[in-house]
Amino acid sequence: MATIVQALLCAIYTIIAYEDDLTQFAHLYVPTIAGFVTGVIMGNPGAGLLIGGTCELIFIGIYPVGGARPPEPTVGTIIGTALAIETGMGIELALPIAVPIAVLGAQVFTLVLTASVVFIHAADRFNAEGKFSSAYWLHLICGPLLISGGMALLVFVGVWLGAGPVSAFNSWVAANVPWLWGALGVGAACMVPVGLAALLRIYWNLRFIPFFLLGFTLAAVMGVGIVPIALIGGAVGLIFYVYVKLTPETQRDGGTEEKAAKKLTSSDMFGAFLRHHILQNSWCFERMQALGYYYAIMPVVEKFYTKEEAIERGKMHLEFYNTHPSASALILGIDLALEEQKQPMDVVRSMKNGLIGPMAGIGDSLMGFAARAIIVSIGASLAIAGSIAGPILIFVVSFIMFNGVKWVLMTQGYKMGLGIIDEMRRGGVEKVTTAIGILGSMAIGTVLATWVSITTPLKYVVSGIELVTLQNVLNGILPKMLPLLTLILAMTALRRGLSLTKTMLLFFFVGTVLAIIGILG
Repeated sequence: MATIVQALLCAIYTIIAYEDDLTQFAHLYVPTIAGFVTGVIMGNPGAGLLIGGTCELIFIGIYPVGGARPPEPTVGTIIGTALAIETGMGIELALPIAVPIAVLGAQVFTLVLTASVVFIHAADRFNAEGKFSSAYWLHLICGPLLISGGMALLVFVGVWLGAGPVSAFNSWVAANVPWLWGALGVGAACMVPVGLAALLRIYWNLRFIPFFLLGFTLAAVMGVGIVPIALIGGAVGLIFYVYVKLTPETQRDGGTEEKAAKKLTSSDMFGAFLRHHILQNSWCFERMQALGYYYAIMPVVEKFYTKEEAIERGKMHLEFYNTHPSASALILGIDLALEEQKQPMDVVRSMKNGLIGPMAGIGDSLMGFAARAIIVSIGASLAIAGSIAGPILIFVVSFIMFNGVKWVLMTQGYKMGLGIIDEMRRGGVEKVTTAIGILGSMAIGTVLATWVSITTPLKYVVSGIELVTLQNVLNGILPKMLPLLTLILAMTALRRGLSLTKTMLLFFFVGTVLAIIGILG
């Protein structure tokens, strides 16, 4: 059995690793580094290198996309490495432990991400009262206290008591309440359409509903990816902007240079860059990265607006937001320019909604999969060979690449934002907001079809022969029908006056119950 000091050190490293996972700072959470650090703590760094590198190759294809939670390789690697070294059984024990613990870790992570929704609703209240710094503190403490802290507790128990109790609990759940994790996962999945519905309210009119349905249909029925749909939405928006002429009554002025009396300083820009690093520190299933984006942008909003104006813009920035954490820097940069020039909230909202989908697609494919896979595979190979250069290479290259990309994207985004403002001054707000709104509504439809998975396992069986599977029937009518119906129900509840908090709790409860009785799965 490991000592309590070793278990505590492993738990502390887990907090650091998951905070790095949330920030995408230097890949301290990947199995190669997790195995090495755990090996150092347990007194055998060589075994840690071998186990960590091997676990890396096993888990290399695992990467969370949208709201989906795959197995958690970090906790699996830490507990597997610690117990393998403690028992002296080496990699033969580490791998059989790491995989099931990683699966259990995904369930624990789902629970803490569900519980973290209390922070976003507390932030709503603080923002409404103009207590912006209190909302900031909620974001800062959520990660280490709940998200990283929850995973650290699992590691502490697993390392100190051994894998027996942890595996026994997982086995007990599988034997006695096998529906538990799946039911809670369905309940959490049902909260995502609620957040999208809250965001979609601004587009729920005849101007944008057709484009929302177009984006949804292209993704759900035809299997078109987020980035191609974003290109289509951008092209349609550009066609509208170039060829559609608005009447003088509907054409609004795009602002003047007088609005730019204050300017962002280099310290403002760098401060926003640093705050954006912890974008995911308060991630929750309902609005995902919303509080993190609020924390990054609101100090700039406070600089340019009165308290009453900042409260209203704060409400907008607490709406649903989710994209790749590195690619998000481009959106932040554009927003910095828009806030500096005091552009209308519709412009900012449409810009954010229109870009979160495509930037997620680009970021996940290039940074999340391709670049990450190349870096960690090289590092893992070196680690398996017994070289400490493996984890060092992952740390150094990841730190330089990912932070460099964020800085370039943010600064270039700021320049792009100034260009958008110039277009608005020449062409008017209405044309620009409508063009961006077309992209935004299509992006939300695509996100719903791509990221939300709600299905039914119901079947019609006669004499042991399966005649009809309801999900296949629904797919034949319209793929992703259940996520779409869930969003429509959430939209109806919100438009009839049910608060966002009550709607979220209602959908989580109903989704969980329907999963337990076998209607959803």
